[in-house]
Amino acid sequence: MQRLSVILESLAGDNENERMIAILALGAGLSHQQFSRSGDASLTGVRDPEKDWYPANYSEVTEYHGAVFRILADLALGAGADRNRAFEAMERGIGAVAGNSILINDLDDLFLRLSESKNHLWPGARDQIRFKLDTRHQAPSTEHRASLERWLQYLTPQPDDFANRYQDVVASAGHRYVDDANGDPVDVSEIAALAFADEIIESRRNLTPYLDLLLTGTQDKGFTFAERIACLHPEIDALVDALLIRWPHLSPENRNPTFIAGTVKGLSAYPEKRRTILERIANTPEILDLLLNATTSGPLEIADVTRIRIALVEHGVDPTGFHRLGIICPYLFESGKPLNMTEFCFP
Repeated sequence: MQRLSVILESLAGDNENERMIAILALGAGLSHQQFSRSGDASLTGVRDPEKDWYPANYSEVTEYHGAVFRILADLALGAGADRNRAFEAMERGIGAVAGNSILINDLDDLFLRLSESKNHLWPGARDQIRFKLDTRHQAPSTEHRASLERWLQYLTPQPDDFANRYQDVVASAGHRYVDDANGDPVDVSEIAALAFADEIIESRRNLTPYLDLLLTGTQDKGFTFAERIACLHPEIDALVDALLIRWPHLSPENRNPTFIAGTVKGLSAYPEKRRTILERIANTPEILDLLLNATTSGPLEIADVTRIRIALVEHGVDPTGFHRLGIICPYLFESGKPLNMTEFCFP
């Protein structure tokens, strides 16, 4: 605990570099994974043996982790650059707190305030708490499990907050598996995404105000969500039109074709609709980069392969940008004679 005074002194100053290092040190203070050191200069007699500090008992560990978390929480609930840095530091080590049956109760009110300041959206912390709940690892006691589930509830966005719910359940859902009654893994993240899609379909919610959310950044379960929406949402035609119009106006570095690919897959049950969308993409230079992802999201037809080849040959699309090009290999032919990939791209 005495060592924290050095960090507090740095945080009290105005030197941004010192404050950043202090926050990183606090984050390291929440480290709770095992580590080892194979050797150092003391083993060769170059200097005196290392005298590392070790906690005398578990109470010292609890006291230290609690103090570190409270300092970081105060910074996270403030303003400025320290806020984001503190949240990142806590996120990496929150398992030290969530895994401690004493701290998780002592810090309950503080964690609720942190959650509220994040609008109940904190995927990194959520995933670590879920890990602690996973009974395939060391199972928590009944009381500890109840506390962990309460913290998970704090990290559940409000029912009417579509943007944050989408981030939580779809975009940053992760890939969480649990064992069913037969011991087989089940992707519960996918189940949650489908249930959320069904809710949106039933309420007939208009998704066009959220185009940037659907088309940028990470989309862990975006394909699954979009496929269900495309199958059953009554306003899917308007949504597809809006998605394709918005796409070329987004930053190429940040946009993500996953949602559009899932939408086209969902329309596989309506071949004419699917064909119309793919023809539109193929004949619109600004969105031509969507063609391969959209086409290969579902079962292929010969016309699909021909359409891709025209894009490569006649429109000069760079095939190196088509990361899924190998999927069409079984369809490469011309006049009954197989083509290799080079002949397909560069006739």
